[in-house]
Amino acid sequence: MNYELAQELKDAGFPNIKDLQHRQGREFILSDGSVPVYSLGNAENVTDWFIPILEELIEACGKQFDRLISYHDTGDWEATSEKDSDGYFKSASGKTPTEAVARLWLALHSMKTDANQDQNRPTH
Repeated sequence: MNYELAQELKDAGFPNIKDLQHRQGREFILSDGSVPVYSLGNAENVTDWFIPILEELIEACGKQFDRLISYHDTGDWEATSEKDSDGYFKSASGKTPTEAVARLWLALHSMKTDANQDQNRPTH
């Protein structure tokens, strides 16, 4: 996953790994933009944000995640959600499965944020 997409996930509120043991061997973002790999015994600050793996992204999409498709002719991947109550689904693509599902999580998360903002708007 590239730095920009990882930063988008972080900014959108994707949960960080809190358990130090599960950080072993995982990439994380430092405030200077570098992406090192965590090793047990490192005294890294808990505010550093760890880049999610494919399984975590799928789990975070929850029941809305439907499928992940590979297009052999282009090498692209597409992640698709289940239809929502209005009969619509979300879809996102990427060069890797992880990128496609990360973009799907962002699309699903923006739907929830938009819905929450609509509920909080005053009516006239």
